[in-house]
Amino acid sequence: MVQSCSEVYSDRAAVVYIKMGVSFMIVGVNFVLRIILVDLIKSMRLITVTEETNYTMVCIFVGQFVNTGLLLTLNSACFADIDGGSGPLSGVFMVGD
Repeated sequence: MVQSCSEVYSDRAAVVYIKMGVSFMIVGVNFVLRIILVDLIKSMRLITVTEETNYTMVCIFVGQFVNTGLLLTLNSACFADIDGGSGPLSGVFMVGD
């Protein structure tokens, strides 16, 4: 099947929009995750500021690292073998190879 130029460009545009959406989603989730983790660490009522800072730094780094890696991995995954291409995973992450 031969695609016209407009179909090729619309497909490329869709991929760009999806990648941009995933990037915005990663930034948004990381922002919310940072707020939640800072509040959780403050509620622990640690004795020193250094302890609180260390816990906050490590928790935010690990949380954002895992979140970013997980979303990027899921975005490039193909779920057609798992849910037949019509399940919730294929609906959310549509670009996988």
